[in-house]
Amino acid sequence: MAGAKETKLWAVLSYVPPLFILTLFWKKNNDVVFFHAKQATVLFCLSLIVVPFMLLPVAFFQVITPPIAITLWLVCLYLWIRGVIEAFRAMENYMPMIGEFADEFALFKKIRE
Repeated sequence: MAGAKETKLWAVLSYVPPLFILTLFWKKNNDVVFFHAKQATVLFCLSLIVVPFMLLPVAFFQVITPPIAITLWLVCLYLWIRGVIEAFRAMENYMPMIGEFADEFALFKKIRE
């Protein structure tokens, strides 16, 4: 029972930005934790693209930037919340758009070796 609780705890902690890097290396032998750490890493990289886009001056793309940026931010927020919930349940369901990419990313395969 303690193993399942520890797995859930580390899987949830993998969605905290600095901790996903640590869980990739410390818990690479735990399938559930590694699965969520991979997805959290890709989600964090996606958010690194979205946040600067949100900070562009409004005059730059006055009409287009705010709706697109807000939509992308809400998508990232939704994926993060969904990942935390599924990590708490110790489920391994792919996130839409990024889950399969995270699973096939060569860097993660190299870490696991």
